[in-house]
Amino acid sequence: MLSKMFTAIVLVCVTACSPQPREEARQLTLYAASTETRLFASPIGFEFPEGVSLEQMFDRESGTLLIAAEASAVSRAVSVIPPPSEVAACAHVWRHVFVFYGADGAPLGALAYCMECGAVAVLGPEDPGVGLEQLLYDGAALDQIIETHGLIVEPEYAE
Repeated sequence: MLSKMFTAIVLVCVTACSPQPREEARQLTLYAASTETRLFASPIGFEFPEGVSLEQMFDRESGTLLIAAEASAVSRAVSVIPPPSEVAACAHVWRHVFVFYGADGAPLGALAYCMECGAVAVLGPEDPGVGLEQLLYDGAALDQIIETHGLIVEPEYAE
């Protein structure tokens, strides 16, 4: 009797606690018109104040130029998923920012990346307008590009 009851409880728990199927992720291709992508890194992180343009924030020549395959991987690294039931808490310290530039050399937009929690944020006109918890990304690809260019930074925190 106890054996059957235990089996029934386990089945209910496994069914209730198992991840439920989610809707398909919607793949984004960010800034497809860009002609170059540059990576910027900061141990204290970047802030994006209202009214300050990417051009004002990032000196194009100081960023690390990515090769075409890396730029393509960053451009395709983000998908939008339905909102989760729980959201992880993080201050989102954007220590790495990939800036996409157009043929005229002006920034088209950017992808900010928090290595602490793995969140990404799309900056500029191609922002999909969803919460950060809905952006699924290829962290392995972003981490590999950052590591390849030696731009892993040790976090610095204000005291």
